[in-house]
Amino acid sequence: AVEFLQTSAEGGWISSQVELGRRYLQGKGVEYSTEQALKWFQKAADQGDPEGRMEIGRYYYVIEQDYEKAFAYFEEFAQEGNTRSMIVVAYMYQYGIGTQKDADCAKKWIQKASNLGDQMATLILEGYLTRLRLSREGLIFRIPEFLYSEKEHDSRRSGEKQFDYVNPRNREVQIEMEAACTEYLKCI
Repeated sequence: AVEFLQTSAEGGWISSQVELGRRYLQGKGVEYSTEQALKWFQKAADQGDPEGRMEIGRYYYVIEQDYEKAFAYFEEFAQEGNTRSMIVVAYMYQYGIGTQKDADCAKKWIQKASNLGDQMATLILEGYLTRLRLSREGLIFRIPEFLYSEKEHDSRRSGEKQFDYVNPRNREVQIEMEAACTEYLKCI
């Protein structure tokens, strides 16, 4: 399978280039190599692939831990209209990672991604605005204790309870929430 992936990546197939880069980062079927990973991500990015570009930003953020370079890369991509990069840039502004901490810039980028229709950005923005409103009223802090306790009355084994949350009447909501969570996980 890796030989086919290598051949198609060398032939210019973008999705194969991105996947091969990921495999080099994981050492999955190939020898671990950050240099090879970056090379394949760059080949995909050079062809305009957004996934390849996101992987380069992640590479600088996670592997190199060069936060300034990662920020510059994500910001450039965000300015070109990529909403996933906008979310990452907002996060980096919010916490001062690779740039000055700036809550106003963070809000601007999340708002822009939300205005472009990114559902994850909309969810983040709603939570951000709630925290912002609350912080104007007073200090937000975590209470490190249980607020209540509950006795469990369901005596079924845990494996039988695992999928109780799935209700056929709420299938559309479940799919929407799974999509939102999946998009969030892709961003981190």
